[in-house]
Amino acid sequence: MATESESIPRQPEQSASGRGQKSASGSARTAAKKVTFTYDNPSAQTVTLTGSFCGWQPNAYPLAKNARGVWKVVLSLPRGRHEYRFVVDGQWTNDPRCAEVVGNEFGSENCVLTVE
Repeated sequence: MATESESIPRQPEQSASGRGQKSASGSARTAAKKVTFTYDNPSAQTVTLTGSFCGWQPNAYPLAKNARGVWKVVLSLPRGRHEYRFVVDGQWTNDPRCAEVVGNEFGSENCVLTVE
């Protein structure tokens, strides 16, 4: 699951399709937002995140597992549309909580996250 948060002045988490970020003057900002990606799989040995934001490098962003078996990583992503997938124990896997997917050239689907 991916959620985004505003980076200044407070960082509340929002849904992946959260509202646009505004500066104190009310104009839209182009700053990156912190996005939290989580994957719930206590039996997994490794979980990494990859996507259009890192050239689809399968080991780009390793997630850390907490005591309950939930894997997590926080990234700063620029505004816009991003496609992503998890790599779980070497297998490319979609985010089961992702609301939007798009077909890819390999015959499977990528998850879509829009950072506003």
